[in-house]
Amino acid sequence: MSRLICILCCVLFVPFYVFSENEKKEILEKIDSLTIANQIDSAICYLTVLQKELKTKTDSVLWLAYYDRQVLLARRLGDFAGSRNYSDTVAMLLPHIVPQTGTDSFYVARACSNLGALRSAQYNYSECIGLFKRSLSLTDNRPNEPFRSYFFQNLGLVYIRTGQVEQGLEYINDAFQIYDKSNDYEGKLGCADYIATVMVDYKNFHYAKKYFQIALSVLDSVTDMYARPNLYNDIGRMYNYKEEYDSAIVYFDMAQNEATKQNIGYLAAIIQCNKGEILIKQKKYADAEIQLREAIPLFDKLGFELGQFQAYNLMAYVCSKKNEQRLCNSYQKKAEGVLKNTIVDPSLLTDFYKRSYEIKKKQNATKQALDYLEKYQTLQDSLKDNLTSWRINELESRLMTSVKERQLAKKEQELLISRNHNYRIILVASIVFIFLLLLFWALAYRRKKEKQLFEAQKRIMAEEHEKSTLQMQLMLIRNRLSPHLVANLFLDLRQLVETGERQASLHLLDSISRLVVYTYTHTDSIMVSLRKELEFVKNYIEVRKMALETTFSYQIKVSEEALEINVPSMIIQLFVENAIKHGLLNKSGDRFLNIRSYFIRNSLCIEITDNGIGREKARKMRTGGTGMGFFILEKITDHLNALNRDSMKWKITDLAGEASEPVGTKVTIEIPKNYQYTLQ
Repeated sequence: MSRLICILCCVLFVPFYVFSENEKKEILEKIDSLTIANQIDSAICYLTVLQKELKTKTDSVLWLAYYDRQVLLARRLGDFAGSRNYSDTVAMLLPHIVPQTGTDSFYVARACSNLGALRSAQYNYSECIGLFKRSLSLTDNRPNEPFRSYFFQNLGLVYIRTGQVEQGLEYINDAFQIYDKSNDYEGKLGCADYIATVMVDYKNFHYAKKYFQIALSVLDSVTDMYARPNLYNDIGRMYNYKEEYDSAIVYFDMAQNEATKQNIGYLAAIIQCNKGEILIKQKKYADAEIQLREAIPLFDKLGFELGQFQAYNLMAYVCSKKNEQRLCNSYQKKAEGVLKNTIVDPSLLTDFYKRSYEIKKKQNATKQALDYLEKYQTLQDSLKDNLTSWRINELESRLMTSVKERQLAKKEQELLISRNHNYRIILVASIVFIFLLLLFWALAYRRKKEKQLFEAQKRIMAEEHEKSTLQMQLMLIRNRLSPHLVANLFLDLRQLVETGERQASLHLLDSISRLVVYTYTHTDSIMVSLRKELEFVKNYIEVRKMALETTFSYQIKVSEEALEINVPSMIIQLFVENAIKHGLLNKSGDRFLNIRSYFIRNSLCIEITDNGIGREKARKMRTGGTGMGFFILEKITDHLNALNRDSMKWKITDLAGEASEPVGTKVTIEIPKNYQYTLQ
């Protein structure tokens, strides 16, 4: 009520203050720039300020411009009910406003155009044509006005939709000339997209695809946030009508991703309905129901009637197929309720009549089924293609007329210049051509040689790789068990037999046999399970204790989960051997050796700790060996790390007491869980 009183005041009373043209321009251009930049909150803030000013400084044209921009902002926010209310206000204001200046004429023309676009979406074509014509007449004295191309384009498309093809072509041609002259990519995209959509409605897919390709070619140059999801959705509709459902789903998914990214909720819901329709055609009713149940609450919240109609119609059909007749009838009534209050796209209406016929036929409601069938056939006949081939060809030629004329003029000018400089151009072109030919030949020859060199290097590296792998495997086999250790063990065994220590000799012989069996059964393995490695290490420790006639305690504490993980063969044995030989053997008193495991993130960690004399003292006592075991282990590890994303590594830490004296050594081995051991 307050809005109506405000409008009447604007129209009936003589204004006591009128904004200057510059003030109007600055305020409205600021709001438009914020809207284009998608800074909706800032644009709303400026509109609020403008509304407060208008309450004290009455200007009917500015009131009109204010409500016109409210319509656009409401649609951006998905507030369709609000958009309709504001558009009704614009429709009330327009008949009473007579612009006094060129700027006023532009604002009134733009309001007429935006209201005309809304009436076009409602299929009220007679009012729509009148509004677009008024937009053009108001800007006749401003031929360079950028919005005139938009007025021409929309008026032409309305004429095409009403079957007045030739008249529509004239207006579209005028729009295309302006877009092409100003290199307006958004205009070109909009023109091509709209024409392609019309071709889809007339089932002329060849030309629809052609104009969609034109739209896609300029898409990357367009900044409008709605352009990309709208275009992908329209292309998806084309493939849906062509029954190429896989291609349709691809484009609908792309459109939905873009709509979600740009936070355009109502458009994402429309796309869900389109996907639901395809799933129904593919008889995937459960999947279709999921899509539709997500879309319906958003349509209900926004009051978007066309979306509600489509979603209710499809849900009724899904429920019918699932034999949920009560729900089916409920959604059918909702769709019919929307149909009574709004104008629906003819293509959606034909689908509704066809599905309603199938539903009623299944429910044995013969009279209602026949009624829907008759409506479907009547509407289907009225939508038959009335665009003949020559008219479509004329559309194509007219759209490109201005481009061809300019190309022809440019060609004539180039021919004029070439007459004066013909020989010089030919000479320069020949030299450049020969130079480029030689350059391309040299580059091709060089590339060929580089490729040959690369292949040769690759082959040599592969051979070296294989050779080094075999060498490492051989070294590993040779060093499985120290010959010196075996000789000492057999001497110790002989002494035990000679001294009659039968039980001790049997125990030692049993340990030696297990070591030898393990060594020769794993001679071709780079890796073993941690369980087998620890069994070998345990036997090795027992044999060393008997062979060296020394005592020390040891403990192996490993989780059951870790026992099944693969580790490099002999990796623990090498560190245990060093701990005994260099650390524990030269120490007096209590001696111990601990082996434990734990997990850090996705890696298995193995710790080998001894309380020996430490590395520094061992170095001074010259207890060191040949280092061959570590050399082999490093080579194999380097090779395996090159084949894995995560590397295996180990770290040796000298342990120190409170007085900084050495109290042992700790070795930490870190092996990734998914470590690969295949030497390729």
